[in-house]
Amino acid sequence: MMELIEKSGPVFYPLALCSLIAVAVTIERIIALRPSRVLPRQIIDVVEAIQPGKDLSLALEICRRNPGVLCDSM
Repeated sequence: MMELIEKSGPVFYPLALCSLIAVAVTIERIIALRPSRVLPRQIIDVVEAIQPGKDLSLALEICRRNPGVLCDSM
């Protein structure tokens, strides 16, 4: 393996660095965008319980308390 790295010359090091950065960004995005953070259970419960034309003030209050992807459009 080391022989192959030595033969690749100086091109290997920037490619290896870019690969490590890509893996780090991927892991960070997986952690940051996990479903429990994007859609908190409290908001899902409220949205499922809302009846058309009713409880709109409750939904708005929950969204004010929990800013996020689902509540930004309200």
